[in-house]
Amino acid sequence: MFAANLPTPSADDFWSALRELRPNQSRLEDNRLIPTAQADAAHVPIDMLRTRVAAMMEEKGWKTLAVTSPTAGCGKTTIAVNLAFSMARRRQGRVVLIDLDFRRPRVGTLLEFSPKSQLEDLFEGKARLADCFSRIGNNLAVAVNTQPVGRAAELLHSETTKKALAEIQRDLQPDMIICDLPPMLVNDDFLAFQPSIDCSLLVAGAEYSTIGEIDVCERELGQHETLLGVVLNKCRYSPARYGYGY
Repeated sequence: MFAANLPTPSADDFWSALRELRPNQSRLEDNRLIPTAQADAAHVPIDMLRTRVAAMMEEKGWKTLAVTSPTAGCGKTTIAVNLAFSMARRRQGRVVLIDLDFRRPRVGTLLEFSPKSQLEDLFEGKARLADCFSRIGNNLAVAVNTQPVGRAAELLHSETTKKALAEIQRDLQPDMIICDLPPMLVNDDFLAFQPSIDCSLLVAGAEYSTIGEIDVCERELGQHETLLGVVLNKCRYSPARYGYGY
């Protein structure tokens, strides 16, 4: 009876209560991740991508972005994490990054993040949001799995996952949710989660992805009018130190 009179926690309360994650800067750079603005050209293409993506999503009122690729090896996870870092550098909004490549999760490894509870547990209704998420700085929250998930497509399409996403929106009130999703052509995980996203970025590997693979993915995403664009990654002749090209 008395609990009902307690004030509802605000988004600021939820963010402040999240455990802070402080990744090692040099190890991030070794993994081609750019958490802060740098004097060299490494961050420029990512920041350009950020500005374009943010403008397109704000125009449409979209909040949830999927980052995918035709096949494995295109660097989609690196792009997803760097885009999240870049979005968080804007400081006027909050960003959530979730690793939904359940069969081959990598975000936790790249960030050296071992959560108290797995993202899988949140999506199954077995864990609290606060036990799954940690924050990097003041406006980037991250949730991951550190081990592969069986029956990933079924989980991504489940009602409990939809409820967990609604909980993330309600409690954290992010301006953007970036989802690192599996490659489109290797299983049906992306298709299972597609109804829960607003738009997508397709990451293709230069001299790696074929025109046919990109075309198949573009056609699929074009049917739903959700494709923001294709990111050409791993360009050999990019002026950026890390070899990104867009």
